[in-house]
Amino acid sequence: MKVIKALNNNMILGRDDQGRECICQGKGIGYKKRNGDEIDASLVERRFFPENQQESQHFQQLFSEIPDEYWPIAEEVVDYARTNLNLQVPDRIILPLCDHMAGSVERYRRNVILENPILWDIKRVYPKEYKAGIKALDLLYDHFGVKMQEDEAAFLAFHFINAELDTQTPRPFSKYHCGDDGTHHQSGGAVFPDSSQ
Repeated sequence: MKVIKALNNNMILGRDDQGRECICQGKGIGYKKRNGDEIDASLVERRFFPENQQESQHFQQLFSEIPDEYWPIAEEVVDYARTNLNLQVPDRIILPLCDHMAGSVERYRRNVILENPILWDIKRVYPKEYKAGIKALDLLYDHFGVKMQEDEAAFLAFHFINAELDTQTPRPFSKYHCGDDGTHHQSGGAVFPDSSQ
């Protein structure tokens, strides 16, 4: 693995032996690294392979902006989801999960609390993904002392739902994404269960 550039002390943009661009995470792997330096493969904890140049640039920006303390929290949530909830999600979920958690903590610290209009539907249709969101809220409270409402767990569940939709046959909701203002939007035609029944 050769360094293209260091994103921070724990992240580098690199090129593997097969010529694929990837973002690597590992304790201290970016420290004092320059273009062309070799990286010891044993130091790489996670690899993220962007699908295209636009995604690579987006990943690089996020990796450089997200505080380091969110990475182990996101990894613990993903490990919990895989081990305890049997959710089949790829490592690439960690990046949007970190970004969302960091943004949520900042929003709550500014007392900006969003209501999730489909909370009940998420809890009913996607109970495992919702439980992963609850686990994230518990860990965020433990680390930062920020108590969040269950609406945020449902917002976090979207990341697990989207990751599963990328790897499985779709279930009732279409893909969701979080807007810059913290609101959530759907892409495609969603089929929502009737919550009045």
